[in-house]
Amino acid sequence: MDNLKTLIPLAVGVFMIGVAVVGAAFNMLAPARTQPVVVHANKVEQKKKEKKELELTPNEKAAIDEAQITKVILDQIDKTPNVITGQWLDSMCTFVKNEQQLQTLIAAGVERGEKFDIGYTEDFKKKNPRKIMPEDPRVYISFARSLIHKPGIKEYHLMTTARGHLDMALYREHKFAQDESEKEGSLVEMRDEVVSSWFKQTLRLYEKSREISLHAGGGAASYRREIIEIIEAIIVDRHYLITRRTAEARRRYSENTSSAKPVTLRIGSWNKTLNSNLLKLGKVYVDAAESETTYKNRQQEYADRGFMILAMVHQRTKGPDALGILRKNNRIQRYNMWKMGQAHWGKAKRAAVAGKYDIAEKHYMQAKRRYLQALVRIEKSKKKRVYNEFKSLQSDIKDWKQQSAPDVVSAEVPMSDLPEEPVAVDRN
Repeated sequence: MDNLKTLIPLAVGVFMIGVAVVGAAFNMLAPARTQPVVVHANKVEQKKKEKKELELTPNEKAAIDEAQITKVILDQIDKTPNVITGQWLDSMCTFVKNEQQLQTLIAAGVERGEKFDIGYTEDFKKKNPRKIMPEDPRVYISFARSLIHKPGIKEYHLMTTARGHLDMALYREHKFAQDESEKEGSLVEMRDEVVSSWFKQTLRLYEKSREISLHAGGGAASYRREIIEIIEAIIVDRHYLITRRTAEARRRYSENTSSAKPVTLRIGSWNKTLNSNLLKLGKVYVDAAESETTYKNRQQEYADRGFMILAMVHQRTKGPDALGILRKNNRIQRYNMWKMGQAHWGKAKRAAVAGKYDIAEKHYMQAKRRYLQALVRIEKSKKKRVYNEFKSLQSDIKDWKQQSAPDVVSAEVPMSDLPEEPVAVDRN
């Protein structure tokens, strides 16, 4: 019995060794297993995405592009100021940047109105010896409005008779405020109702004159300066009026909650006027950029200014009005930047051949900057061509660097700084 207990563990050990030997032999004789193919998940997803994009209808592709462009624009808007300040007005406005220039423009209107008033008064008395000439400035604004909206009116009559009546109304309001100031012994300002009507109808007069001029074959710049100037005047006027009245409302609110309500309501109306005129000004610059086909730098200046103004509109309103114009502006900007990049690239290559290293470096840097600016404004479905050109530019810069003098600074962009390579291919 004791011998049996001793032999059992030994037998088990021998059995296990035998099993191991048989298993090893089986593995040696069995055919080798095929190694599993590991497919990177990102590549699979990319292939699926490309296949899905090829299956999209033109309308679906257009909708995706529109969504991408909207995101691009909104991302750019987020980097712009969202509050109008004196500094912002100074950088965005061209002819009327502040209250001093605003007063200069109004004073010029008053001066013209005074001269027109003299001739008009004499003529009125001759033709109407028994009638009393109206004193209310709003009468003359109303008459000018009727002329502006009169079908078939000539540009000459708009710029003489209609404008004369508007300026005369402004002059009479100015004179009325002066007379009241003398009576009261303190400053009496011109009524906002009259001044704002003068602004509004003067702008409409210039817009109508521009329409007539363009219809007659006038240039794209017809009355552009006058329109920009009067819109800027409205913007500056409303901004500082809102600033003053807001401070007044806050002071009243601290004293009596109910007393600030009328001012608050008017401030809301003034803000709408301000926003609508910012929108008009932005559109004027976008239209100017679209019509400017000769000078690319000027076109870019118009487009950039239009973008900043419209971005402010969107920051203030969050509505769709500015976005629609900004999409059009984005197309102008990106195409212009792309072409400017190509132009700088060509100049850089010519300078490099001529051995003018400093000039070559300058234009290579400008070409790189313009290409990058264009790339961030293009939706993926149309980015491939510009992206490939940019990579060629990078290669050209690298070759130029190797052949140039050691002290020339590299204009190359590290590959890590390149925009994301587009998946979709632009087949146009």
